[in-house]
Amino acid sequence: MKIWLTSFVYEDEEYPGPRIFAETELKAQFLCEMQGLTLEGQLKMIHENEFALDSLERDENTVLH
Repeated sequence: MKIWLTSFVYEDEEYPGPRIFAETELKAQFLCEMQGLTLEGQLKMIHENEFALDSLERDENTVLH
């Protein structure tokens, strides 16, 4: 299964859309068309951010997502 990135336009502004899980680009494009999304491409790798969550100072208001 591959992860495909999408976008959509709302009130003349482009926003990142939901991720689509599909075996092929053709299937991902079909799902995009059904949902009114634009297929942006395939997610191939994730770069680890240099920002480490362990370095955060946490208090009662800290929320990690």
